Amino acid sequence: MLQLESPLDAVEAAGKQAQAQGVPVLLNAAPVQPLPDTWWTWLDFLVVNETEASVLSGVSVTDRESAEQALAFLETRARTVVLTLGAEGVLMASQGTRHALPGHPVEVVSTLGAGDAFVGVFAAEWSEHQNLLQAAEVANQAAAASVRRSGAQVSYIRRHELTGAS
Repeated sequence: MLQLESPLDAVEAAGKQAQAQGVPVLLNAAPVQPLPDTWWTWLDFLVVNETEASVLSGVSVTDRESAEQALAFLETRARTVVLTLGAEGVLMASQGTRHALPGHPVEVVSTLGAGDAFVGVFAAEWSEHQNLLQAAEVANQAAAASVRRSGAQVSYIRRHELTGAS
């Protein structure tokens, strides 16, 4: 799992090394910046929010229709794309298959760390079960739970608090 807070040279080296070792690469494109064209060859999973999807696709994501357009573009670049839409849920595209997960209606205290909660849980769930839809569903639930509390790490819930988690 990589993200863009590290120097881009280091991210690229790690991505290429993982690919060479047969290890799937998940990139959380945050903080967002344009990606070199060569990166798309070693990305297995791209996880983005609306802002990140807008920058990487060139489509301004403002509603469900524009989110679908951004997803369509991004799926031509990455094998699996997960687009988080906050309260509106999650859109996914993987090898010609699309899924939409609804958001969870919760009282929002703070969104700080929600994206990190989603990505961390998604990566852990996918690594354990290799089931894209299950990983996204559990991650979506974890992110929704995290916004009910203030702060980043302190807002993350534990596995036993997730319904449906194994």
